[in-house]
Amino acid sequence: MNRKESIYKTGLRLFSAQGYEATTTLQIAKAVGVTEPAVFYHFKNKNAFFSTILEKASEFYFRRIDDQQLSAPTAFESLDRLLRIHFSVVAENPEYMHILLRACPARLDNPDGPCTKIYRQARFKLKKVLTDILIRGTTSGEFNPVDIDATANMLLAMLNGIMHQQLASWDNLEGVESATIAFCNNALVRPGKAPKLEK
Repeated sequence: MNRKESIYKTGLRLFSAQGYEATTTLQIAKAVGVTEPAVFYHFKNKNAFFSTILEKASEFYFRRIDDQQLSAPTAFESLDRLLRIHFSVVAENPEYMHILLRACPARLDNPDGPCTKIYRQARFKLKKVLTDILIRGTTSGEFNPVDIDATANMLLAMLNGIMHQQLASWDNLEGVESATIAFCNNALVRPGKAPKLEK
């Protein structure tokens, strides 16, 4: 691992564990065993460093959504895949998810800041995917008629809660994934239209 990678990984670990405010570039430098100017050689300042990590974290998250084929044979199968992504993404990269879900919300007070920008992008992208799935399901008759916008917003809140709950690790989440999928199936899918889903 080269010096820049080492600095990046250490910064990621510290920002994830301590948050933005509590992490200093001097701490990062000491943990890597370099001088603080060495950190500034690779990253202009603390905010630029955090922004780089934030961009990579959001790329990871968006790539997971894009990589999953959400154009499954049925609308509910697409929703099922999207739900499963949100149960797996935290386990796949908890440090990135800590950055997005814990360190970033504390920085949403700046309307032009990188956290606000990423949150807007994520909300727009997820709402579009959910809206498309809901329109597809209601148009085909697979789903019960629903208020598309309100249902998409409710599902967004549920996905956000699912990821926060996993990061907090306060509860035993065994069975929550299958319960969430069953709940959505019961709430949305018309009787007799339920697809066979993977376990």
